Amino acid sequence: MMNMITVDNVFNLINLLVRIGLIVYVVKKYIIEKIVTLIYLEKQDLIYLQDRQNHLAEKQRKVALQIQEDQQVFQTLHEKFKIWDANVQKKLAQDQQSCQKRQDDIFNAVVKRTAYLQKQRLIQAEVPDLLNRVRQDLEQKFAKDPLLSKQFNQKLLQALNCSQNLNRSGLHG
Repeated sequence: MMNMITVDNVFNLINLLVRIGLIVYVVKKYIIEKIVTLIYLEKQDLIYLQDRQNHLAEKQRKVALQIQEDQQVFQTLHEKFKIWDANVQKKLAQDQQSCQKRQDDIFNAVVKRTAYLQKQRLIQAEVPDLLNRVRQDLEQKFAKDPLLSKQFNQKLLQALNCSQNLNRSGLHG
């Protein structure tokens, strides 16, 4: 019986070895090739993804640089705009002051001219009558003394000449 167990054991061992060999053959022939192919494909995918990651990182770097350059350009333009706006506001204030000064000058000139014209109308309307009345009163007073009347008329003519000279010299407005 011992021999039987040994022969059974040998056949069981051979059977086991054949099964293991068959499994090893199937694994080598089909599964290992598929695993190698899958590993190769995974490696290729990994290389592609690394290239893609590098490409995206480079693109991100370029975009970040462009953003930084755009911010610098924006800052420069913003500063220039502030300077321009300040100059425009300054010029606008100067123009408004100048316009206000011109309006004030025109208003003052109109007021002065109106006052002058009113004064001239008053003088033209009232002075001749007033002078005539004064002259008549004085003529009546000095009619009795011709020498005194002659002196008075000479002084009156001198005063009128002085008055006319003052008006001609520009003191009237």
